[in-house]
Amino acid sequence: MRSEVYGKRDPNMERLCASVLAHSDGQTAIDIAWVPRDAASYKSLMDSLITVLSDELPALPLYIPQEIFRDFTGLSESELPEMLEKRLLRIRRVILFIRPDISSDTIFKAITWMAENVDTGFSLPDVTKHCYLNRYYFSSLFHEATGIRYCDYAKIMKVERAKILLTGPSRKQTVAIAATLGFRDPQYFSDMFREVTGVRPAKYQYDVEDDLKNYLPRLAKKKETCLQEGAAAEN
Repeated sequence: MRSEVYGKRDPNMERLCASVLAHSDGQTAIDIAWVPRDAASYKSLMDSLITVLSDELPALPLYIPQEIFRDFTGLSESELPEMLEKRLLRIRRVILFIRPDISSDTIFKAITWMAENVDTGFSLPDVTKHCYLNRYYFSSLFHEATGIRYCDYAKIMKVERAKILLTGPSRKQTVAIAATLGFRDPQYFSDMFREVTGVRPAKYQYDVEDDLKNYLPRLAKKKETCLQEGAAAEN
């Protein structure tokens, strides 16, 4: 894949974009000539990267948080690349989790399958059946390849997916999410979610929605403060 956006070049951002794209299946050569620092251009580039990556990594959209899709409106010229870098790093962390850099082809394929089928509520027998391995050998192989136990990896994967289901455009409630991810007992799911994140699903949902609701007002207030400070400095 070759991507070109005409304007001012930013070598550091080029390397980061290339690093993100390097975890996809396509060609990773990238030549980005940086666009002028404006919100619309940055949003366009981010959307293009997500589209390319989603085509090559079908599971990726299942784990991309809502804040990644926010407009860059309200950010200053110096803040724009900082925000883009944070979002690219977030995407790279997601990719490394659902497509880890491990030597075991069997476990790599298992994790890819898990990531793509998380909404089926898979269990260990489902994964081992897909890999044609018994559960004991698979569990040992998984721990050897990743450094963590299968049950812990699956737990984190389902919690990460739950975060998206809690806060995405078609947000769901805890009971429905628990059922989607294969938990018969919503309370057990809630306990597990708190174990991983530190908060209950309902609290996580409220906090994210509150942050999204106040995002633009905070930026507007910040901009107003900067203008006032600038005016005061001139006087």
